[in-house]
Amino acid sequence: MRNAVDVEGDGDCGFRTISFLISGTEGNHAVIRKAVCDLILKRTSTWINLITGGCEEPTSNGTLLVPYSSTSEYLSFVN
Repeated sequence: MRNAVDVEGDGDCGFRTISFLISGTEGNHAVIRKAVCDLILKRTSTWINLITGGCEEPTSNGTLLVPYSSTSEYLSFVN
């Protein structure tokens, strides 16, 4: 594959990839992650079914009971 970049696989690899594509460095991944989370918070009703598949319920601490940890991580981070 031409021009492939191996970003750090630390759980933020998706945000690192977006950061690299936008800014030329994966070092801005936290800024990208926060912007995505802010957008989710701003338009929760638009995004909640997409993120959760429409079948999970929030718990009292703001996370969701879901079979995939990434969804819980995103929603926990948003809080």
